[in-house]
Amino acid sequence: FKVQTAAHDRKTTVLLMPVGMSRSKSNTSQYHTHQDALSWRLEWVLHSATGNAAGGDDAPTRVYDRSVSESAVISTAFSKHKHVLTSTNKPTNVIFLMAKIPAI
Repeated sequence: FKVQTAAHDRKTTVLLMPVGMSRSKSNTSQYHTHQDALSWRLEWVLHSATGNAAGGDDAPTRVYDRSVSESAVISTAFSKHKHVLTSTNKPTNVIFLMAKIPAI
């Protein structure tokens, strides 16, 4: 629960999946006590401008980062994934959407 506490201190709400679920197992977000720093697992969901992902189906392309520092610039963190943007799923604009979920 160190991640939740550190996130709360930063006015960020963290919702955890129940233990045993695949999302909970794959979560590699961490709180580093000695540095007082969070690192996040990020899932990038890429939708094509036409609605189709590479390969012709309607599923978006998904890429993951195991550990991204809370101080990272989001566009810099994403830049290493530009290779997955092909002519069929390359958006005309890249929009970064962060959601703030109100506390319950």
